[in-house]
Amino acid sequence: IETASPESVAWLVEQANGRALVKASGSIKSAAQVRALLDAGADLVGSSAGVAIVSGDDRAAQSY
Repeated sequence: IETASPESVAWLVEQANGRALVKASGSIKSAAQVRALLDAGADLVGSSAGVAIVSGDDRAAQSY
């Protein structure tokens, strides 16, 4: 299983060519990661650490 990366998201966005939305998921644990994935073109982000990400508690996200 791979961690979501801006590079893989950008590749998927290019391949989708507007025909599908791209969801980034996999080991996303910080707001900085979310921003980078959205900047790379992700339409959606999935993370089990969502509460920790939006509350800014990076320590809590490490337990996910």
